[in-house]
Amino acid sequence: MDIRSVGGGELDALLALYKHLHPDDQPLPARDQVEAVWQAIITNPAHHCFGLYRDAQLVASCSINMVANLTRGCRPFALIENVVTHCAHRGCGYGQALLAHAKAFAWGQGSNDQQ
Repeated sequence: MDIRSVGGGELDALLALYKHLHPDDQPLPARDQVEAVWQAIITNPAHHCFGLYRDAQLVASCSINMVANLTRGCRPFALIENVVTHCAHRGCGYGQALLAHAKAFAWGQGSNDQQ
């Protein structure tokens, strides 16, 4: 098991994984629009997409956004979204491992401690 940032060239693998998150999701717009959104995501220093890989296959992912904040000593807070594990790999603890990684990342960025 390897957890790392999803690379810029892994858009298709991520989109395939997202089909396990929302099987009946709306159709995506034209490919150039999808790629433009992906580029905006991967070049935004506040947005991170982490993937969990098993035998080099992306089997789980989550997105985390670090949000600037004027409270709590100006420490940012984190929003974690789009948490998904491939149906064939559920029940193995991958989602928990991925969320633990995202949480540790957020705290490493100075995020507010949560009770």
